[in-house]
Amino acid sequence: MTGWRPLLARILADLRRLDAALTRGLGKPAERAPLSGDAVRGPARLRRRLAFGPKVRADVWQLIADVVKAGISIQVTTETLAEGFRRSGRKGRALVLAELRAGVLDGNAGERLAPYV
Repeated sequence: MTGWRPLLARILADLRRLDAALTRGLGKPAERAPLSGDAVRGPARLRRRLAFGPKVRADVWQLIADVVKAGISIQVTTETLAEGFRRSGRKGRALVLAELRAGVLDGNAGERLAPYV
């Protein structure tokens, strides 16, 4: 399975280059909407939980596990997936992944993700 690692890294790099080229081609500056990794409370947490239901959660966790198993860091994985979800209009999923990334960086991923598992 070590043959998947370079392929996956190349695919992610190609997707980033394509995204940058498309953004430049449209004449727009490469802008990234900020995704807050801040822990949420109340109605915002409920909205994220609804957007991150059991089926979606299982699919996303499996995707993260597969990519990390291939050797890509969890920080890069979560950032790339969050950006992809944001661009496809799935902001709830993107925000949960941004929160996961922030939790990994802060060392408290378990506490941050408890409401979503």
